[in-house]
Amino acid sequence: MSRLVDGVRCDPADVGIGRLEPFDPAWVTTYPTFKDPSKDFEPGESLCKYGYPFHSITPIWDAATGSFQLPAGALPIPLFPIEGIFTRTAEIVITDPAGNLLPIAPPFPLRWIETSSPGLRGQSGGPILDAQGSIWGIQANTMHLALGFDPQVPGRPNEREHQFLNVGRGAHPETIFGLFNQFHVRYNVSAY
Repeated sequence: MSRLVDGVRCDPADVGIGRLEPFDPAWVTTYPTFKDPSKDFEPGESLCKYGYPFHSITPIWDAATGSFQLPAGALPIPLFPIEGIFTRTAEIVITDPAGNLLPIAPPFPLRWIETSSPGLRGQSGGPILDAQGSIWGIQANTMHLALGFDPQVPGRPNEREHQFLNVGRGAHPETIFGLFNQFHVRYNVSAY
């Protein structure tokens, strides 16, 4: 059984990497390709987010082996895709609890990609892919954008309902590449 060792994370972008030990390269026949953010990385691209929403697994701690075990029948986990359109790139800003900008940041860009549909609970950490299968980002969270509409709640004359657009956000390839480069992780980049 392999274990995750040497794990590191980039908290602002909610993304991390680690090394499996033991690991035999023969176990993996193909590796993912990431979208080249310097080529045609424009809003309007149709994307798909993959993940495992609507499914819960409660692992069990096995003190004898010092590891978590999955209950019988937990696998395979049902994979669920959801569509979205790449809408924009956003800078990740790091602030303290009072809202003051903090100068701490890794030595690479901190960016999100945003999609027109929300990520679902359970899809965080999953890939955001284009039709060719290249990864445009890693799903991290959902942002709620106020639309500025607050219609009256039917049947309740004194209540207003605030309207929001829920969009998905994922770690941008430039952020992912920065983390990879910092720790000398090899990766594939698309030709487009």
